[in-house]
Amino acid sequence: MRRIFGILIVLLLTIQLTFASRCECQCCVGNGCSPGPVGSYSVFLFCTTSSCSPGECTAQYYKDCPQPNGAGITQAVCRNGNARLSPSLFIFAGITSIILMMKNKL
Repeated sequence: MRRIFGILIVLLLTIQLTFASRCECQCCVGNGCSPGPVGSYSVFLFCTTSSCSPGECTAQYYKDCPQPNGAGITQAVCRNGNARLSPSLFIFAGITSIILMMKNKL
């Protein structure tokens, strides 16, 4: 039973990471340019202004985004892919834990 529970936790975490939040980076280099998508990166659990910032985008895509003092625009946009998934995963994990604990005690 403990092996099944361990495998279940790993499976749930894998699903959670699959639908994790993403930070989309939009950049352009030069004066008067308009930013376009250059890529995105995964953010664990929840996307915040500290985990998804223009500075982080510049660090991730330094070839496509302007340097901090350079001419151009860098934008970072959070895309929360786990907003609907997290609560259901936690409920499922909780119910499964209770069932497995009750089964081991009986």
